Amino acid sequence: MILLGLNNFINKTKLTKVLKKISLDESIIIFSETTSQINSNKLFSNIDQIVYGIDINKWIKILKPNILLTIGINILSKNIKYLLRKFPPKYHWHLGNNCKNYPDTYFKLSSYWNINPEYFFKIIEKNKNFPNSNYKRTWEVLIEDKIKKQNFFIKKEKNFSDLKALFFIFSKIPKKSILQLGNSMIIRYYQLFISKRKYKIQSYCNRGISGIDGSVSTAIGYSIVSKKIVTLIIGDISFFYDSNALWNNYTPKNFRIILINNKCGNIFKIILNKKFSKKTFNFFETKHNLCAYELCKMYKWNYNKVSDLNRLRYILSFFWKKSNYPFLLEIDTKNCNNENIFRNFLYSSK
Repeated sequence: MILLGLNNFINKTKLTKVLKKISLDESIIIFSETTSQINSNKLFSNIDQIVYGIDINKWIKILKPNILLTIGINILSKNIKYLLRKFPPKYHWHLGNNCKNYPDTYFKLSSYWNINPEYFFKIIEKNKNFPNSNYKRTWEVLIEDKIKKQNFFIKKEKNFSDLKALFFIFSKIPKKSILQLGNSMIIRYYQLFISKRKYKIQSYCNRGISGIDGSVSTAIGYSIVSKKIVTLIIGDISFFYDSNALWNNYTPKNFRIILINNKCGNIFKIILNKKFSKKTFNFFETKHNLCAYELCKMYKWNYNKVSDLNRLRYILSFFWKKSNYPFLLEIDTKNCNNENIFRNFLYSSK
């Protein structure tokens, strides 16, 4: 199993090309998190969608790798980290020039390879001494079944929610544009749905300390130096925390923000397995009644607000077209059962 995390690769195009060749071998499965910027239809980026709820016996018997080969750092998926720690591979190798500071994330690190990943895989591909195996096909059967069940769930689910809105939004991002993703909830949703796209686009997220600081500032900064349409999809807490970033004279007219406003930030309800008392949970959630209308009015931005799928579909039909001002679309899901719909979606493929 090759697992690609956050990294500033020297030549992403060449590395992607050699990984595509390696991926043809039936003994290798390659998981590429969105933050790695290594995209191909031969690699799997929707990690959480795939591994959530995997039968532990199946993992131990047929899905657990003999060798885990990691490149980059900061793996987002809590699910794959749990499986690799709880039921580790026999060997863990790490590639790259960040070996000196690389933590033993899975408690099984056996070899550092202080080498350019592209060069390493060229050597591997040249020798081609791979064992006969149907390991990749085993994963592909599992993935096909999961995606089929989850697509059916989303089609059947009539209630509006963060999940329903984002599933639709991610399928409509313009080709050859830039996608900036808010930290925490948004980037995790993106890792569920990236496989649904017919084409890949460049996507970025402020990862590292995993905080919400500066997500709006980063996106606006990118839009100023880019000729492409830049869209920021962000949660309410991240947006309001950094909303002063809108106070500038340089934001391009084609810059777009899609704000998912569930009035509290649902990330901890989603990623925490433990149940806390109501009093305790108040320290995890930041409840509020804010909306972005007055901010947009003050900074002279175009603004619209939706709270159902039909309205969302209509607004997105012209959202990315030319306008005289930047445009913010607010998705109001405060009265939606976001947590349960999200969990039901993941459990639908168990």
